Amino acid sequence: METSADPSADQAERPLTCDDLEQLLDEVGGNPARLSLRGRNLAGIFVPPSLNLDGCDLSGANLRGAEFVNTPMRGVNLSGADLREAFLGWTDLHERDLMGGTITIEDDLTRENLSGADLTGADLSGANLSGADLRGTILKDASLLSANLSGADLREADLRGANLSNAVLHRAILRRADLSRANLTKAALNKADLRRADLSEADLSQADLRDALLQGVRLTGTNLVGADLHGADLPGTDLGDESQRELP
Repeated sequence: METSADPSADQAERPLTCDDLEQLLDEVGGNPARLSLRGRNLAGIFVPPSLNLDGCDLSGANLRGAEFVNTPMRGVNLSGADLREAFLGWTDLHERDLMGGTITIEDDLTRENLSGADLTGADLSGANLSGADLRGTILKDASLLSANLSGADLREADLRGANLSNAVLHRAILRRADLSRANLTKAALNKADLRRADLSEADLSQADLRDALLQGVRLTGTNLVGADLHGADLPGTDLGDESQRELP
């Protein structure tokens, strides 16, 4: 049976501490999957690697400024959580649910494992996701404005309608990713692997696509005005009849 830590009026105002978390985990026999912290205030909390939060319900929680360092968080529900100014360095978040969650420019998610996570509508503006594992991640309508995704693995990721303007995707792997209707204006995609990606109706104006792998890419209705495609590999690419483009 899941234990829910329903906050009293006092608890709702006072952020939980690490000691509070340890006590709550003790109350559920040390099984974090039985612990619900739904809507709780954990702003500014520091959670060390020794605290296992695998499967914990943190949906709607206030996690602003929270620090999770090497914290086990596989399968955590973070849907609707406020993660502004949070730090999740080296934390394994494989298959977690972040739907509607907010992560902002202060986040350092270098080499994070976010494969399979639902980040629909999440704000990752300016986040450092270089080298992150984002295979199959759902980033539909997410904001990745000026995010660093260099070397990130985004194979088969859902990026429909995402804002990637000014994002750095140097050497990123985007094979079979869905980038239809995405905003990639001025994005750095040099040497990126976009084979068989869907860029239909995406805006790639002034994007850097030098030496990018574009075999089999769908570019129907794509805006490529001002894009730099020098050295790009284009065989088998579907440019469509309506693409706005300037090819080298």
